[in-house]
Amino acid sequence: MASYFNPQLYPIVKIAFMMIMGIIAGNYLQCHNSQIYILAIMALLIFVAVLKPRSWLVQSIAIYVCFFLYGCYMTVNASKESSGICFDKPTLFKAVVLTTPIMGKRTFQTDLLVVDSNNTYKVKSNIMAVGNGKISELKIGDGIEVWSVPRSIDDNVGDGVSKFNYQTWLRTNGYKARTFIANDCWRRCMIDVSHVSILDKLRLFSVRLRRTILDNIRCLGLTGSELSIVSAMAFGDKSYVDRDLRDDYSNSGMSHLLALSGLHLSIIYGMLLFLVYPFRRKILTQASVIIAIWVYVILVGMPYSVVRAATMLTFCSLAFVLSRNHLSVNILALAAIVILSFSPHALNDVGFQLSFLAMLSIYVIMPLIHGMKYLSGNILNLLWRWLKGTVCVTLSVMIGTSPLVAYYFGIFSPISPIANILVLPIATILLYMVMILLIPIPMLQSVVVKVVAILAKTQNDIVEFLSSLSISHVKVIDMGIITLFAMYVLIISLVVIAYIVRRRYSLYR
Repeated sequence: MASYFNPQLYPIVKIAFMMIMGIIAGNYLQCHNSQIYILAIMALLIFVAVLKPRSWLVQSIAIYVCFFLYGCYMTVNASKESSGICFDKPTLFKAVVLTTPIMGKRTFQTDLLVVDSNNTYKVKSNIMAVGNGKISELKIGDGIEVWSVPRSIDDNVGDGVSKFNYQTWLRTNGYKARTFIANDCWRRCMIDVSHVSILDKLRLFSVRLRRTILDNIRCLGLTGSELSIVSAMAFGDKSYVDRDLRDDYSNSGMSHLLALSGLHLSIIYGMLLFLVYPFRRKILTQASVIIAIWVYVILVGMPYSVVRAATMLTFCSLAFVLSRNHLSVNILALAAIVILSFSPHALNDVGFQLSFLAMLSIYVIMPLIHGMKYLSGNILNLLWRWLKGTVCVTLSVMIGTSPLVAYYFGIFSPISPIANILVLPIATILLYMVMILLIPIPMLQSVVVKVVAILAKTQNDIVEFLSSLSISHVKVIDMGIITLFAMYVLIISLVVIAYIVRRRYSLYR
């Protein structure tokens, strides 16, 4: 018990904590030349640590404060990236379509990547639909020239039920502006991307590749809600998913299937390891698998949850090859440091928070509820292991993330464990079939696409049925930050007490 909670076992966790505190503090350090002051203090601390090579206390304090200041610096630096955008002025710019235009009440909604000679940024756009027939021909990856007025993303508070801030979500995910485009103020054009960054080139390449893959799958005969689920689960494109289907998955506690996460990546990673199982300990084999994982991460647009999972898999794979023991919480903290170093505003992203909190819950809470005995018989043992693992993971994640979900979205799904037991096996097989569907063998594709359609329809029907039950979800009205803090204090206290009881009285095996 004492060793489990020994802070010395988690040095990277402490560093990540200081960096997160620095990022939070950096939001309030927007004074002139604040970056220079931060760098100067960091240099002074490093100088002091070098002068005291035998003082571990001085060096530890210097390291932690440096990471705190590093978080401050990254936040201040990121907040100045949008300074080159001309807000509230008519502007002519060229952009690439990032998402399929979706018809709203009077406009088509789509995301644009503005490719400017001085800056590259994402824009939420609304294109007038009245008398605009050519918009229906616009596809992902097309280049357009636009004359419109970019508007800044204003702050917004919750809707009274949830605390989800859409404007904060936009800024966190790289959107710098919003704009309305009249039907005669845009035209198709060729886009020169030679001057954009490598990261933006990868983003554009992934957008065009996803469009090609989804077009090919559609040509195979997969349409409707089945296509929308496949595009969301396998490729991270939720533009085809209608509002009713989203609500069904949300109410049944299965919305994580529509948002790419560690679950999806672990399924793909497991499939790749299965294909190379006899050579799994070879460095070249593990390197090939990890490269394939990162190619997939780029393909789906590099969302934070998938980057977190890929980073953790990379470090775990390295530890596996080197036959080293590793502490998963430290690897989780290291993944957070890597992501926040590139995008400090990711800390404000709901998906980032839920992703890391879910993994932390699995590492900390799951051992407490994973002590049930096995049943006799090999088949029963196998089924019981799977059932127990699914239930334990689901309960752990639900305990750890439910307060945050209730705070942001005003909903709690008590039926989630049952939904996961019924849907996860189908979702796993569905992802396997989609990967096989990408093999360019027409005879194989014609058979697999029918299996994919049946699996997707079955999954949607189960989710729709569970969502229709009266006990599927409970509305949580006006949950404040103090209540959220109190709930997590209670959860942490109960977890600590459970570990003490487990240690002293050996109630679990």
